[in-house]
Amino acid sequence: MVKGIDNSGGTSFPPGGWQPDPTGRPIAPRPAASVDGPEGVRPTVEGAALRRLIAPGEEGYESQTAREKQRSLWKAVSAKPYTELPKLGSRGVGGTVGDSLKGLIPFFSSFTFKRASDVQPAHNKFFHPFGSVAMVTMETVGQHPYTGLFAENAAGLVRLSLASDDKSNIPGAALKLFRNGLPSVNIHTIPGLSPQTSHDFFERATSNVIPSPDKLGLKVVTWLQSIVANPLNRPLKHIAATDSNGVGFARPKAPYQVYFRPADVHFAADGTEDFRDSLAKVPTGSVIYKVFATEYKGGPELHIGNLRTSSNFVASDFADRELHFLHEK
Repeated sequence: MVKGIDNSGGTSFPPGGWQPDPTGRPIAPRPAASVDGPEGVRPTVEGAALRRLIAPGEEGYESQTAREKQRSLWKAVSAKPYTELPKLGSRGVGGTVGDSLKGLIPFFSSFTFKRASDVQPAHNKFFHPFGSVAMVTMETVGQHPYTGLFAENAAGLVRLSLASDDKSNIPGAALKLFRNGLPSVNIHTIPGLSPQTSHDFFERATSNVIPSPDKLGLKVVTWLQSIVANPLNRPLKHIAATDSNGVGFARPKAPYQVYFRPADVHFAADGTEDFRDSLAKVPTGSVIYKVFATEYKGGPELHIGNLRTSSNFVASDFADRELHFLHEK
């Protein structure tokens, strides 16, 4: 089994970047600060003082531990949930003329590949404009060869959303994984560009690699987006490159493709409830997806992890307009 390092530890990592061990194993990090204590308060590395959580976007936010950043960002997400859910289809491509035009112009999409921060200036997302967010742990399971956060029980946030509205009904899962003292890393998955008739959000597995669309309109959109990056393949090397302390590997190993396969949770296929209301009822501790990986295109799948919730799901304006997931290319 690939040995991981629990990312609830401190922010210590080697000065000047990581230095790989010739064997390919990560160099052991220095002893880390504990995060035990009242919510929002932790000892410093020296253990001499207490410091409250630093809000996302503020100076010092990135220097916090993975668990601290998870709690800090969750606090911002959940502070002001919607009192009334915005209507699906009222924002994003197909929702407004402005969002539709911007969503088709590569220049505007390029910012999702440049901004490393967990937050962005408030604006409508062109794709997946509405969703719900929960705290999660990506648990590593079984024998597998993959390194980095694939080999840890990594702290994260997941945002589940629809590509546009409940008529097109294309689910998506964006996963943000936190690291100690370093920017987060992200995985984006959808089942493909074809809609589903079922209203079960968890009807299909989602993946970072999807097939080419067969409809002309979607082919045009795919071609336009490919000017910035291939929209059909979101690589995973950044997840495997370092552990949660930023320690790298001489021989990092990432899957070619991951599948988030639905596990404990399903909704009625003929249901009429807004998917955000349904998600709000998912119990904390649910395994919403099992994570399967393939080493190469068309290769056999291996169960490498579970995505388990550690909070309820919340829909909020912050989650829809300010929470940011950097896209890889």
